[in-house]
Amino acid sequence: MKSLIEMRMKGFEAVEKVAQANQRMSLSTTFMILLLKMINLRKQKKLLKKSFASTKIPILPLLQTSI
Repeated sequence: MKSLIEMRMKGFEAVEKVAQANQRMSLSTTFMILLLKMINLRKQKKLLKKSFASTKIPILPLLQTSI
């Protein structure tokens, strides 16, 4: 699963580099890159939440004791 996320991030980075190299980049292209990144970050957040839920360790008490 991690390798898939890493591959996606590398893909986004490659797209971004190509877009930056093209100085006549349109605003819509920039918007699409940002949108893809936002979607990817949301997916990563959901994966993190699922992995925390699957561990069945109460995280809130741990956070409260550390403060």
